[in-house]
Amino acid sequence: MQFERGKRRSALLDIAPLVDVIFLLLLFFMLTSRMVSEPAIAVDLPDSSTAKVQTPSEIVITLGDHGDLFLGETPVSFEDLVDALKVRLEQEKKTVVHLRADHHVDVGTLIHVVDCVKMSGCSAFSIETKAE
Repeated sequence: MQFERGKRRSALLDIAPLVDVIFLLLLFFMLTSRMVSEPAIAVDLPDSSTAKVQTPSEIVITLGDHGDLFLGETPVSFEDLVDALKVRLEQEKKTVVHLRADHHVDVGTLIHVVDCVKMSGCSAFSIETKAE
């Protein structure tokens, strides 16, 4: 007498749906996370014991330690700063300009940039520092 054997079930686990779920979760977290990017221009800000955290502005003037001057990410000369800043202030309707100056920058150079900011019609500006 012969007995009929039952079909053997495969012990393999189908992981394709699991991979799909993992990729969807990865995509969800990548899209919902907020990427905080530091400015591309490296500046060593001076220390301050009274520094306060403020929301970043769209208009940032960066003054590097070698006399490099940037309006946002674009290099600008000292002579063209007033005109470029006037155009930028009109375009973005911002009233606050943030100055990022390296701690090795000469005070006279910083004062010259502050004068340019005031001549452009800016109503308020701040000098960025880092907390000690």
